[in-house]
Parts: sequence; C-alpha cells; structure tokens
Amino acid sequence: MSDTASIAALVVDDMDDNLYVLGKILRDEGLDVTTAASGQEALDALQKQHFDVVFLDIMMPEIDGFAVLQRVRSLYSFFDLPVIMVSALDDAPSVVKAFELGANDYITKPFDHDVLVARAFHQLDVARALRKPAALQGKELTKGLGNGVAGASA
Repeated sequence: MSDTASIAALVVDDMDDNLYVLGKILRDEGLDVTTAASGQEALDALQKQHFDVVFLDIMMPEIDGFAVLQRVRSLYSFFDLPVIMVSALDDAPSVVKAFELGANDYITKPFDHDVLVARAFHQLDVARALRKPAALQGKELTKGLGNGVAGASA
C-alpha cells in the first residue's frame, strides 16, 4: 500500500504495554493508530470512526475479543473491515474459534515485528482488492489476458 497515512488502524488490548508496542510498530509503518483498552472502548470507537483494520486481543475483562469480533462481524463484512486477532492464546480451539467467528488472521504473542507488518499489509491489500467494483475487476482480468484470447478466435 502506497499511502499508509490514510490507513486507520484500531488496536485493542487491555494491557498498556501491548497497546504501546503494537501501536508504535504500526505508527512507524505510517498508519494512523487509535487504541482501545477494552472491548467496550473498541465498540465505541468503531461507532465513531472509520477504520481500515482492527488488531484485537482475545483475553480481556468484561467483553472479550471473541464477543467484540462477533459484534464487528454483525456490522462489517470480512472484506469491509479486516480483523487480525493478536493473542497469547495459541491453542487450536481458540484459533479455530476466531476464524469461525470471522477473523481474517491470527497472530500469537509474542509476535515477530516483520511478520505482524507483513500480515497487516497483506490483509489490507486483500480487502482493497475485494472491494473493487466487479466491472473494474473484469477489465483488469481482460487486460491481463491480453490479445491472446481474441487472437485465438480469429
């Protein structure tokens, strides 16, 4: 993505250190970062502001990340708002549950800086590509095929 300053990211975690580290990494990559220290803060932020991607912890008091993810998916599709779970839970049932509830990706803590950044931009690129109008996607496909198909029928 070329214009990272216009990418709005919401980082949700109940641990201040995690908010700081993840927020700093994303800001250093040029993203506009908003943080939320609870599930309710995240839901409130989503009502007030447009975000391009959400980084969501699971283990939080009151409203956990799974409940936040369910609420997000009731408002936004998988393609409209990528949600990347960032959690210390690394057991298969937690990962599977996150994907079943609509997570776009799942990263375990502690995470590798480069992997986190690569996955974030990958999800943003996928979401952007899937939001393109179908007619434009068809033109790009036709352009990608070149004249080979047309020439074959002549």
